[in-house]
Parts: sequence; C-alpha cells; structure tokens
Amino acid sequence: MLPTNYRLGVRERLGSLRLALLTVPGRKAWGQSLWVFGLFLILAVVIGGLSGFLRLELMVGSWRDYAVLLAVLLITPSLLEEVVFRGLLLPHPREGASRRQTLSYAAVSLGIFLVWHPLNGWLFRPAVLPLFGDPIFLSLAALLGGATMTAYLRSASLWPAILLHWLTVVTWIVFFGGSCALGA
Repeated sequence: MLPTNYRLGVRERLGSLRLALLTVPGRKAWGQSLWVFGLFLILAVVIGGLSGFLRLELMVGSWRDYAVLLAVLLITPSLLEEVVFRGLLLPHPREGASRRQTLSYAAVSLGIFLVWHPLNGWLFRPAVLPLFGDPIFLSLAALLGGATMTAYLRSASLWPAILLHWLTVVTWIVFFGGSCALGA
C-alpha cells in the first residue's frame, strides 16, 4: 500500500517535474551519476554478454542517419520516459517525502516502466513485441530504470537520468545489435 500523505495531484506532480527539469546538477551530482552509470554498464555488459543479448554489431547508416537517430533517441525514449517515469511519478528530493514514501513510489515507477515496454511494443510496434517482452531485455530495462532513478534521486535533476538513458539506448542501437533487434 502506498503512503497517503504524499500528494499525487496534477499541480503537485507538475511542480515536481518543473523542479526536476530546472535543477542544474553540480559537480558532485554528476560524479555520483557517472558512478551509477559505470555500475549499470558493468552489470548490463555482464548480463547482456553472458546471455548473448548484447553482441558487438555496428549499425550501418550514413552520417545523416546517425544524426537523426541521436536526436530522435534524445526525445524518445530518453526525455519522454524520464519525464514520465521519474519526473512525474517520483517525489522530487526537495519535496520532503520520507524514505519509505520514496521507495514505495520508486517501486511503482519501476514496475510501470517495465510494463510500459511490452505495452509500447503491443500498441505501437507489434514487430518488436517479442524483443520488448524478452526477460533479458526486461532485466536490462529494470537495471536502467534503477540507475536512472538513482541518478535522479541523488542529483535532484532529471538531466543525469536523461543523459544516462540516452547514452545507453544509443550505445545499444549503434554498437551492440539494437539496430538489428529493432528491425531498423
């Protein structure tokens, strides 16, 4: 059961999102986010490599293809998913939510983030539903969600989470077989 003293009203959630987008992380927050990203990368490479999910495979395309891909991936999934799953669903660190409240909402946010991926495939790209429902993909998505959540909560800013999300998806698509797996 979720704590009842944390407010989920539209005004409160938009205020939390505003704080998350306007907070500029300092050097310490960026450093902590890099440590989180490094730990995530180690775990993701081990899990993805041992399972065969990640394989060194360079995306084929022109410079224009790469430029468009980088821009699109910054908006979706990186910016949009972080705005929804972290900025709107989690209490901003300055809102004074208790640790228990934050952990409760973090669990709900991560659960919805994981359900979103197969749902996204089913609704918008049925051809990738097997990929988005794959247990290894979902394990890596859970790690990514946990890493971006940690970066957000430690920095009080969505920008490290957005950057972490973007770098992960770009790296997977461009270097580790994501382009072929997505049928791009």
